[in-house]
Amino acid sequence: MVRWPDVTEVVAQAAAVDAVLEGIYGEAIRHMGAAKFRVPSLEYMLVSEVYTGDIWSPSVIQWDQRVLTMEALIASERALMRLFDLGDQDVTLIGGLPMWAQYAEGEGLLGPDRPGYFARAVRFRFTPVRQRYAPTL
Repeated sequence: MVRWPDVTEVVAQAAAVDAVLEGIYGEAIRHMGAAKFRVPSLEYMLVSEVYTGDIWSPSVIQWDQRVLTMEALIASERALMRLFDLGDQDVTLIGGLPMWAQYAEGEGLLGPDRPGYFARAVRFRFTPVRQRYAPTL
């Protein structure tokens, strides 16, 4: 069974309840394409997933950050890293789903020709572990 719908749901919920991200974006944390272009906004989308049919099924989710100041962009990215770049840690729970989470890459975003905002995309790889293989957390 593919796991990306579960991963997308739990990481979106984790971002939505994070105090720093909520303070920057308010209710503008959403799935990409769900609403018109807006600044500030934090949009996420599934970039890729691989179903191995075995123990895990990694998914890469991209977060597009659009803010009015460089300080807000730095704070946003630090909050995302705190939530989702768990590095070499053991399996952890995000929204009750056991998985590994790791920063994959980041890059500047080109967008509509609208000066006055800062934009950057960051990607994280989430590798959920099937419940029967997950260590007791």
